[in-house]
Amino acid sequence: MCLFLEKTFKVFWPLTDNFIMNIRFKYFHTLILASALALVSACSKEKTSTAKSGSSSSDSSTSANAVATAVAAAVSATATALSTPSNSAVSNVYGDTEGSTGTGCLTPGVGDTQLSDYYSFPFQSAGVWDASPVWSSTKLPDPSVLMTDTKLNVRVLVRPAPYANATTCKNSFSYGALEMAVGIRTKYDSAPLEKITFKNIKVNECSQVRSFKISSSLKLSDAVILEVSNVKWDYACTIGWNQADCPFNYVWKSSCFEAILQVSTDYTKDFKK
Repeated sequence: MCLFLEKTFKVFWPLTDNFIMNIRFKYFHTLILASALALVSACSKEKTSTAKSGSSSSDSSTSANAVATAVAAAVSATATALSTPSNSAVSNVYGDTEGSTGTGCLTPGVGDTQLSDYYSFPFQSAGVWDASPVWSSTKLPDPSVLMTDTKLNVRVLVRPAPYANATTCKNSFSYGALEMAVGIRTKYDSAPLEKITFKNIKVNECSQVRSFKISSSLKLSDAVILEVSNVKWDYACTIGWNQADCPFNYVWKSSCFEAILQVSTDYTKDFKK
């Protein structure tokens, strides 16, 4: 073994321990590769130097320090590369949005280092005439997928009305557009800390991308919780019902709707511009 290993790992392991916690293990193989290359390169140089002039205790110590520095630099470079977003990703835009587009709603995400695409969570529900959630990420098989430290972008894709059934959807009416709110909270909150309203999203089209502000209160070890509420449709208005609330009012309790919530985090690819 090369004599520099001890000093190398004194630098290497504290960095990797912190780094792994931040990237949720996803890119550990990249980190190991970068570090291994630095080790092999430095060890090779040391052996060459030793063969030419002989190795002293002082030379070995100097080599150890050099390799330790090289490994630390490799770790730092890898961390920087993994956290740098692609230039073709959307920029952060905050607040409510109105309108939709039929272009790019199912286009794969972009990102040079992230392996996973952004998430798409389909859901359907009967109408609810208050601010109670009709969908929550707490119901996901693995709610921890919404762990994030800096980025949380969301988009809504509206689907046609689902077929009627005997339980959740007694009637099916063909709406042309939906409106809904997406809220964010932690498991310690009883109500959303922030809500974004997506207005006038046409069927088979998606909203503009909007970003949640990840405050210090959300930077916890637990995943954030997303909830969909206040879902309204245009159907009742198109048939002349309750015109005072038009152009959108709450989906009837006996009917239902369907949509897809698309979400990108620090650890997924992002939506394309």
